[in-house]
Amino acid sequence: DLHSFPTRRSSDLRFYTTLYLGKDKSPQFYILDTGSSITTSPCSKCTSCGKHLNEKYKLENDSQIIPCQNSKCNYLSNSRCLMNQCSFYVSYAEGSKLSGIYVNEDVFFETIDSENNITNISYNIPLGCTTKETHLFQTQLADGIMGLNNNDKSFVSILYRSKVIQKNIFSLCFSHEGGYFSIGKLATSHHFSKNI
Repeated sequence: DLHSFPTRRSSDLRFYTTLYLGKDKSPQFYILDTGSSITTSPCSKCTSCGKHLNEKYKLENDSQIIPCQNSKCNYLSNSRCLMNQCSFYVSYAEGSKLSGIYVNEDVFFETIDSENNITNISYNIPLGCTTKETHLFQTQLADGIMGLNNNDKSFVSILYRSKVIQKNIFSLCFSHEGGYFSIGKLATSHHFSKNI
């Protein structure tokens, strides 16, 4: 129940982590944002998305789209019903906006243990599929954003609700080049002192 990801630092001084989406395991870089709750990145349905470090991930088929009547739609961030699809719209303080649909997607987590062995584990979880982005989201290097704020609609809370993790907690450890992002448990193997 512990998932520990490497974080990286981009040239615009933001920290991001990687998730792999869909059957082709498309890499998507997500900015770690403790001030919001939505987790989304551009998918093949996006017509106004900018150029990012990775290609838009391919949405395999429309059956992945979460319909409004699905109970999941009630606990997803900024959700609303649009053309019978569980959709979202969010705006940020500096003027950027994101909108799109929620989908059930196969998400592959690259987990690193204390000996730096990498394991891939996949789960089918609800995730945002960005269909429109504006301003800074169009020009940022990272593909999407991972909302980690302290509410019941954040990425970690969704993992907890989906029974991917047993505890609704996460920790971030940043260094100049990157660090670690752990979900579900503290990654004490990365601590300098066991007293933390």
